[in-house]
Amino acid sequence: MIARRTILASGATFVAIGLTGCTHDSPEKKSPARTTRPPATTPTAQRRDAVSTEALLADLATKASRGATGTQRTMLTKVAEAHRCHVEVLGQSNPFSGSTPSSAVSATPRRAEQGAPLSLLQRHEQAAATKYLSSCQTAQDSSEALLWASLSVFSSAVHPSSPIPQLTQKIVPVAVGKEPVANAQQALLTHLNALIAGLEWGIARLGDGDPLRAWGSNRRDKVLVERTEVRQSIRNASATPTPDLPGYPMSPAPVNAAATRLLWSGLEANVLSGWGRVTAASESAERRHGVAAMVGQTQVLAHLGTGVTAWPGWV
Repeated sequence: MIARRTILASGATFVAIGLTGCTHDSPEKKSPARTTRPPATTPTAQRRDAVSTEALLADLATKASRGATGTQRTMLTKVAEAHRCHVEVLGQSNPFSGSTPSSAVSATPRRAEQGAPLSLLQRHEQAAATKYLSSCQTAQDSSEALLWASLSVFSSAVHPSSPIPQLTQKIVPVAVGKEPVANAQQALLTHLNALIAGLEWGIARLGDGDPLRAWGSNRRDKVLVERTEVRQSIRNASATPTPDLPGYPMSPAPVNAAATRLLWSGLEANVLSGWGRVTAASESAERRHGVAAMVGQTQVLAHLGTGVTAWPGWV
């Protein structure tokens, strides 16, 4: 079970805790049990096909960036970088080694039809998202399921006005062991409890006329419904949901909108990772729901001004 996070008296410290929980080496967040996966001699045909797709997406993003300016150009450059990272991982004999190769992986991108690079990028990103979702549903183990789910979520998150992706070398795929869905849902529930507390903490410190306050109130109501559904799923598995215990120390000091967005972004990112864990633990028929929830989280993060990571859902 993931340890319950505490909202500390210092808002800045709370933000740091929420964000550092996103990396797979965080001591505060326990991921599903990792397994030693025997490396394959060569990538599967499915992964070889994905390497070509990712190389194409990187090429299109690079071309689109040349015709863009300002923040959009930076965003597209980072999108291209993320897709090249995907190529490096997918091209390994064991994509779950937890590292990227020291030498570049040779990949030949598919030939794209004629058209504006940005429009082509959007079209191919959505096609890739659909293809990867199908691969997620037919994956034979948890590691493969989360790999394809993550790729699908990333491609779904790429739009002309997307925030700049948050790339870090600390987050890469690793082998994860199979766990009961209820265990993964308990971990997700912990993150939802923390998110609700954080939303209420921020709402109370924003002015009545602040649009972020109204957004936060609406978001809290949606998360409350989501938490109720997760609790019921856990009960349906004959387990007891993690209680939402009182005792969060709250800071009396006011915060500004920027600090509140940062706080909420960290907590929302943790929920995204929680849904990734649920997706990995789920059977084939249920994975579509988990991926949809992950995509929804990237949309929430985008509203808060936070871009997707290269491997959303991995912790």
